[in-house]
Amino acid sequence: MAALIVLGLICPKRLRASVEELDINIGTNTPINVTGSFGIASVSVNDDIEQAIERADHAMYQAKKSGRNRVCVT
Repeated sequence: MAALIVLGLICPKRLRASVEELDINIGTNTPINVTGSFGIASVSVNDDIEQAIERADHAMYQAKKSGRNRVCVT
């Protein structure tokens, strides 16, 4: 299970880092920077999808509360 969590973190961590590196041009001379917070929840075969989404949502808000621009796992 731990190996699956590590694998599940690779994509969100790369996505978070890629978003952070973007310089977004909004038509001014100064680009804006954006960050992202992500929540990851493990899901088993018998899990209800709504409960899994709720756990991931909880993890995302945990990431935001702990400083933003993070990935948290439930």
